[in-house]
Amino acid sequence: MDFITTQGVDLIMLDLSMQDTDGFQVLEAMSNDASVSNIPVIVVSARGHPDDKALAKSLGALG
Repeated sequence: MDFITTQGVDLIMLDLSMQDTDGFQVLEAMSNDASVSNIPVIVVSARGHPDDKALAKSLGALG
């Protein structure tokens, strides 16, 4: 989140499985921060379960 809020990114490609956090937490944090909530997010992940896709979309990922 620090990088996203300080670097002025135009688009984010996000994996759902990361070492210290998961993509869902990042999406949720972004949706709660008006300064970054409008940045488009594309999720690229090996997690292909329909529930994962639905949750990512509900948290703001492009779908």
